[in-house]
Amino acid sequence: MGLYVKNCSTQTKKKYTLRIKHPDIVLKKTLQKNEATILVGHGTDHTAWASYLALKTILKEKYGPDIHVSVIDKKPSKELLIEKIVRSGVRQVGLVPFMLVAGVHVEEDLTGEEDSWKKAFNEKNILVTVKKKGIGYRPSCRNK
Repeated sequence: MGLYVKNCSTQTKKKYTLRIKHPDIVLKKTLQKNEATILVGHGTDHTAWASYLALKTILKEKYGPDIHVSVIDKKPSKELLIEKIVRSGVRQVGLVPFMLVAGVHVEEDLTGEEDSWKKAFNEKNILVTVKKKGIGYRPSCRNK
């Protein structure tokens, strides 16, 4: 099983290929017992948003009920996910930016003082850890 994104264009118009040979490479050090892991993507209003739901289904089949996929913008929303996690009884979550480069999204959307994921979970008495870098910084995800 592998995840592939080919011919990713950047602002410099260079072409890159992102190959994740196996999701375990990305997730093996991220998944913790008694903790929900949430991959947080950017989101889109394009019909491609359905790929987040497909990824969630695949990951839940392999890793179980404590892995989730959500997005900053659009659906699946953080509010619905937070309520689901509260109902599950999990008291700690790990947020993983599911973006090549997360930058401002980590600082503002995931950990910021106003309307952030961390603040929303903390208000429900759920502890939060946050990976600060996007998956593009992981050596296992880059071309060699």
